[in-house]
Amino acid sequence: HIPQKLDRAMLLEATKMSMKTTSIALLLATTSTASANKSPNQSDKQAKESKHCYDHWAKFRDNLGDSTGDETFVVCPGTTLHPTKYIEDGDTFTDAEIKGRNIRIMCGNNGSYDNKCTFSGGLSHLTVTEEAGAGNLVSGFKFTGAEDTSINAWGTTHSHIIFQDCVWENNKAAGGSAAINIWKNDEDNASAMNVIVNTSSFINNEGDDGAIVNQGGNLAVDNCYFSNNKLGWAIEVFQGGSVGVSNSCFEDNFGPIYIWKHAYLLQNSNNYGIGNNGDPDYICDGAYLEGDNGQCSPFPADECSARPLTTVDSRSGDDGNDATIAVTVTLIVVGLLVGVGFILRKKFRGGIPMVRLGGKRKYYSEDENNDKADANAGSLRFNEETGEGDDNVVVPIYV
Repeated sequence: HIPQKLDRAMLLEATKMSMKTTSIALLLATTSTASANKSPNQSDKQAKESKHCYDHWAKFRDNLGDSTGDETFVVCPGTTLHPTKYIEDGDTFTDAEIKGRNIRIMCGNNGSYDNKCTFSGGLSHLTVTEEAGAGNLVSGFKFTGAEDTSINAWGTTHSHIIFQDCVWENNKAAGGSAAINIWKNDEDNASAMNVIVNTSSFINNEGDDGAIVNQGGNLAVDNCYFSNNKLGWAIEVFQGGSVGVSNSCFEDNFGPIYIWKHAYLLQNSNNYGIGNNGDPDYICDGAYLEGDNGQCSPFPADECSARPLTTVDSRSGDDGNDATIAVTVTLIVVGLLVGVGFILRKKFRGGIPMVRLGGKRKYYSEDENNDKADANAGSLRFNEETGEGDDNVVVPIYV
């Protein structure tokens, strides 16, 4: 591997050159999640400490919200977390917040879906805030029953998160996305965060604007299964956002992938689609490109290579070794000189996400007896060479 500081310097120089010569610059490299770089002693220490895990929502939510980064939160196998309401600036929320960098949320020590951890109910489950940095990971969970978008990915262009080995099922959102919403603001193109989704399933979700909506961010989807998602298309991208999709299947959705004008399809590789005809105005088993005179980019595969997560072996492995969840990805640094003058088609029906303005949270009372199981629960810290802070480096865009 290239030493970290040298690698960052090269990225910085390459990015400066590309911004001078072209509006879209591509710099290809490979990386892995930060966890793969831990020393054996560090991994052994974490494995021992991870015997303490979370099995109650309140402590998990509070400790996660207080974390500034470099911390792992292990949810006990077989646990169902039920988000409860709290009040902030007069508005009601249920989500737990990710505010730092290198935060890992794992179902069991190895982050496997086979460990049967679930987020169930509430308005939303998790929110990535604008304070979040790079290197965040969520692995091995089922997200179900959210009433107003399961995951709010509301970080900046310096914020990165990976979801792997997860299932989103039976989530809803009126005027938004049911499973994942990537958003920063409604004015600036390409201003939102970077999200990777690997080896995951999206089933029976109902969102007016789709299962995943990418409003100005960078999204990569690999080896995922989308089935019977209603009202909006499985994936919708606009406001300067980009998406790459590979090795994934789309079956019986309202529509598969909709790329709005002034948005970008970076990859359509080995994907399969059938029966995605819920939207009578746009019949396309592929990616519909609104900005390219309404062209359909068909999915190239003749059969589905991805299956619902419950029918395949877990990606995360069984030995609890952090290296098993290392993800090798392609980094594409994209410099977009796109103006803010864009026109959204009338088809979009989404509203403006509710934004926190800061203030003291007021939590609803909960059954104190449920906290007893959390008496020994805690999160795990690990040290890591991170070099200079996010503000001093060019952070690559994960796609």
